[in-house]
Amino acid sequence: MENSIGLKILVALRETKMTQYELAEKLATSHSLVSKWVNDSVVPNKTSMEKLAETLHKPVQYFTQGSIYTGIIPEYDDFEPLSCLREEKVEYKTWELIYNESTDGNTRASLAMLRDVLVKLFRSKICAVELEIEGAAMVPMNGFLVIDMNEKKTYWSGDGFGHHHMGTGHRGYDSAHGLLLALGVGINYWPSKITLSDNDGDRTEFKKTLLEIANEVFNKHKDWFGVPITKWPIF
Repeated sequence: MENSIGLKILVALRETKMTQYELAEKLATSHSLVSKWVNDSVVPNKTSMEKLAETLHKPVQYFTQGSIYTGIIPEYDDFEPLSCLREEKVEYKTWELIYNESTDGNTRASLAMLRDVLVKLFRSKICAVELEIEGAAMVPMNGFLVIDMNEKKTYWSGDGFGHHHMGTGHRGYDSAHGLLLALGVGINYWPSKITLSDNDGDRTEFKKTLLEIANEVFNKHKDWFGVPITKWPIF
């Protein structure tokens, strides 16, 4: 089966150790457009495809023909199914947050949580929102809020991913993107960074912020939701 153009862009970015933000800057275009290419919601035109190929050091045919082995999905595969869904539940208005404390700053646990959530929500109407998290004494990290439109539940992957990192955090970030794209889940970027307060040791305020974001997405961005897949892929 042929891989999508978006997944091929993601793999090329990984090989060149370039972020989507850096790619947008090199192409003199917006990050939102690059994001749409990666999510396969917009196909690059001929001129953009040629610039992509040149910037990512690939022939144009790499993006338009054939299949590639990404090596992204199996990167972390040693977790039992649904191992991470022993969670804390937090209520806010009519929303419920599923949050696992063990994923805080932990790449492997965050990726396991994300994978287990997607298994649990198979065939549900969902969307994924990428958040950038920063604190007083750490490099910004990333996490994914997976929102179930019908059940009004939102699941936090944990903030163990980091596109700013060159080690485990960056590999986990690529793996998370690869998993979401392989399952057809569009990734939407929250426009503002979330700051962790030193006084929020149990992350009570942070959890409330996650629920507020889920509520806002539900009310203002219903076009972000979709049923990603109807048949579970074989990796």
